[in-house]
Amino acid sequence: MRAGKGPAHEKWATIYNLKQMAAATDRFHSLSDSIKTTEAAMNVNAEVKAAIVDHAKTRAIFEGYKAARYSKKYLAEHEADIATHRAARANIDHLLGLTDAQKNKEMER
Repeated sequence: MRAGKGPAHEKWATIYNLKQMAAATDRFHSLSDSIKTTEAAMNVNAEVKAAIVDHAKTRAIFEGYKAARYSKKYLAEHEADIATHRAARANIDHLLGLTDAQKNKEMER
């Protein structure tokens, strides 16, 4: 208005500014959704990593349990570690969304 452009320019400037703000808001929301998705994936990855570490730490004990032909005596001696191993395996399968059919297919390879 100070430049003497009149009411038509003021209306155009108002509409232009609103469109720019709408575009910026849309961009903000899309980036925000992208960040939330990435953070969720990072949290799942951290959980999978922790489960893999637990699984790896207890694998030798579980292999010994299998070698002992699932002996009740061996189970009694290493019950906590075997439970940790099984829980870690179940957690990995759950977090990765593996079904029984997919696990069986993977074992065939």
